[in-house]
Amino acid sequence: MKTLITSATLAILTATTAVAQSQEVISLCRDVGETSYTIMELRQAGIPQSEMRSVFATGLDAGSPELTLALGLVIEAYAIPRFDVGQHQVRASEDFRDEQEAMCFRVKAGN
Repeated sequence: MKTLITSATLAILTATTAVAQSQEVISLCRDVGETSYTIMELRQAGIPQSEMRSVFATGLDAGSPELTLALGLVIEAYAIPRFDVGQHQVRASEDFRDEQEAMCFRVKAGN
């Protein structure tokens, strides 16, 4: 009986830990998506890439994973054309957000 209770307790703790980690991944990937959306929104508004890079370089620690990620997102965003029509600009921002969130989830699933 003691073994059964211990096994059940371990199963519950494992499930709880998995849910907590899952929520952390969702939160992280949501943040990546929101940042991606903002970067693309500014790109579509005509903000120069150098200005965007400068903002991130000033606000984040040199060599940090956050800076590396942000600069990578900027590079990816500027590889996508700028659109003239507002509806297309919004769609580009939404699509970029969705692509980057999906990438984040794929990477985290591999860990």
